Amino acid sequence: MKLVLIEIGDDNFRTFSDSTYLTKKALRLEDNFQSFVSCPKCHKLYQKNEVINFQQGNTLAIMKCQYVKFSNSSLYKSRLCNILDNGNYY
Repeated sequence: MKLVLIEIGDDNFRTFSDSTYLTKKALRLEDNFQSFVSCPKCHKLYQKNEVINFQQGNTLAIMKCQYVKFSNSSLYKSRLCNILDNGNYY
């Protein structure tokens, strides 16, 4: 970043930090990543926290995929994917 600023600007940027950490801190940049879990069969995405904190009643349980293929179709019967979460976090 420092090299780009020096090329575009002038020598005022020579004091700009070489460190990525210090640059992020100076510019107040934050990492706001979201984590998802995917179903191994249908590839539906779920929020990671939704899967980890899934409860049935008041007890933690293993979440099964709730995806329904052709949910609005009258020709196909509604069937849940119903595959167990395999714990792949992306």
